[in-house]
Amino acid sequence: MEEQGRLSSTARVLITATCFIVLVAGMRAAGSILVPFLLSLFIAIICAPPLFWMQRKGIPMVLAVLFIIIGIIAVGFLLTIVVGTSVTDFSRSLPFYEERLSAKTAGLSAFLQRLGVDVSRELLSGYFDP
Repeated sequence: MEEQGRLSSTARVLITATCFIVLVAGMRAAGSILVPFLLSLFIAIICAPPLFWMQRKGIPMVLAVLFIIIGIIAVGFLLTIVVGTSVTDFSRSLPFYEERLSAKTAGLSAFLQRLGVDVSRELLSGYFDP
């Protein structure tokens, strides 16, 4: 009688796999809600220790939260500046990288020609379009 109530190991694996697939599909469908929620949860977890520390030091809750919000905005602003500077530097260096890629493509074409592989430079340039 006990044998009828139990599932076989194959059935358990299939049910577990099905549950996992349904869970992942649900998370993908709810991504527009889930991502901001998880991001806010992450920020709240990161900011809780400084908030508790400020409360232990006697800073009022409103002022402590204000300091943390200002800190988050400052970190976001600094991160934006760093990324913006990196993108600007990359944009300025782009012609140099294009020339290097063209030279490397020409070198690859010559190497393939020496090996007896007939590949046109136009074809290689199409694959490695700078």
